[in-house]
Amino acid sequence: MGDALRSGSASRRALHDASIRTNLHPSHNKGMTMDLVQRVKDILLAPRQARPAIEAEATDTASLYKNYIAILAIIPAVAGFIGMSVVGFGMMGVTIRLPFVNGLAQMITGYVLSLAMVFVVALIVDALAPGFGGQKSQINALKLVA
Repeated sequence: MGDALRSGSASRRALHDASIRTNLHPSHNKGMTMDLVQRVKDILLAPRQARPAIEAEATDTASLYKNYIAILAIIPAVAGFIGMSVVGFGMMGVTIRLPFVNGLAQMITGYVLSLAMVFVVALIVDALAPGFGGQKSQINALKLVA
């Protein structure tokens, strides 16, 4: 009976290891966090090399929002919520915190407005592109803004 338990445990571990290799490995899921972190590093540290690769990628607005913009837009919203509602801000020995519900509403509003502003700025970039010698392309404008 001990051998049966050990073999069952071994098969569960093998199944678990296989699921990690196939489902969670960055090369199998394009929207993984590691790919996002690497993409942001490339854009910030080597923009000239990253730009042609980004421009050549075939993508659509929905996948760009889902895999990139929505993830990055949540960072300042959550940081603002933590800073204003959890930590608070102080002056001369007095700490003021935003009430939890107000902070949550501010976080959601900031997140939605961030998503909307990316799209609005992309529309402006697309409209101005021919004036700067570029081509009109909404998806490339969105990639540029994102």
